Amino acid sequence: MKTVQFVIAMFLVGVCVAQDSLSFLVDKYKLDNGLTVLLYKDSSVPVVSYHTWVRVGSKDEEKGYTGIAHLFEHLMFKGSKKFSNKDYERILKEIGASNNAFTSRDYTGYYVNAPSEHLETVMELESDRFRNLILTDENLKSEREVVKEERRYRVENRVEGLVFEAINELAYTVHSYKWPVIGYISDLNNINLSKAKEFYKTYYSPNNAVLVIAGDFDTEQVKKQIKKYYGDFKEQEIKRPSYPEEPIQKKSRETVFYKDIQSDYLTISFVAPSQMSPELYAIELVGEVLGKGESSRLYKKLVYQQQIATSVFSFVMSNIHSSMFQIHVKLKPAKTKADADRIKEQALATVWSELFQLRGYSVSPKELLKSQNKVMKDHVDSLKTIDGKAYSLAMNEAVLGDYKRLFTDLEAYRRLRAQDLKMVAEKYLVQSRSNVVLARPNKFK
Repeated sequence: MKTVQFVIAMFLVGVCVAQDSLSFLVDKYKLDNGLTVLLYKDSSVPVVSYHTWVRVGSKDEEKGYTGIAHLFEHLMFKGSKKFSNKDYERILKEIGASNNAFTSRDYTGYYVNAPSEHLETVMELESDRFRNLILTDENLKSEREVVKEERRYRVENRVEGLVFEAINELAYTVHSYKWPVIGYISDLNNINLSKAKEFYKTYYSPNNAVLVIAGDFDTEQVKKQIKKYYGDFKEQEIKRPSYPEEPIQKKSRETVFYKDIQSDYLTISFVAPSQMSPELYAIELVGEVLGKGESSRLYKKLVYQQQIATSVFSFVMSNIHSSMFQIHVKLKPAKTKADADRIKEQALATVWSELFQLRGYSVSPKELLKSQNKVMKDHVDSLKTIDGKAYSLAMNEAVLGDYKRLFTDLEAYRRLRAQDLKMVAEKYLVQSRSNVVLARPNKFK
């Protein structure tokens, strides 16, 4: 067990605003069963943040059983060998704790934030459901209905949900990133108790998990408690499905769907490199320049100057195997289909023009510095709380394979040059690799 200290000097707006402000003493070790443990001690406030991340997400699902990773997140709250679901929630409430969970394409995360004096209680609760979850037909059926209703609310009844779903369905042809994290209702109906137990046994293993504890605790005492509650868990072989490599897209794709909305919702997306790739830093800055905030290029053009959009934003949805660069444009209402077509074509032309500018010419020094400052500030702001630090440590260790990435990101952004942004735009943000999704009002059918 070796403790490593990383000290970072941050430079924002060209000035050192907080020399040595990021200093983390992170104690990383593994139990014999393969459980990775990260401990970050901070006694500034009497709280602890307890994160358990499992390396399984929707990408690990089979066709016909989409949504099982997210459904399983729900099942994890239905009771374990020692604690019923009511006991679990009651105990957390009594000790003043808050908790939640989340599922992505690549991982599932669980967390509890609690007063530090109740750390062992939290550990007993979390370790028991990680190892001794009670799975029943009754629980499966009830949570399946909850997830189906969640899908109806978040996806089927919301244009934004349908748009995000359509983007991946259009952009991916063979990779499991194609289907939504929440799954399809027909597939959720396919998931039976046997399949749920198989999923639990396959992926909820100590050698497939990362435990992060951050906050106010006695390190040696916590290590003894971790051994007590997790030490005799049995590791198992993790048999993952194959992940077909997505072919490089050579022709633009488009799809249109209709919804009870007032105006067109237009998106242009591109498959981008993996979250592991150094190129992703530059693509994130491209997103800042193009569509982050009211001073970004596309916002100024489409909202202020042309006045054909009500909002514009761009961002990178990062994943382990490949990411997705997205541009979202909510257009102003049109009276006729002809007007709507004209506005849409004008917006598309503006997007293609700005992408051409990025590929042909370097961004200005002012734009580069502004984008660097913004992402670096966001990075630092995310670490202001104990929970924020625990989340970042878990993310970097569980997803990227090394928590130390947390301490090198700032420098990676800082050393980018305008040419780097131009190069990734030339490589990835070309029209032949674009995926255009248009959500259109029902009245224009």
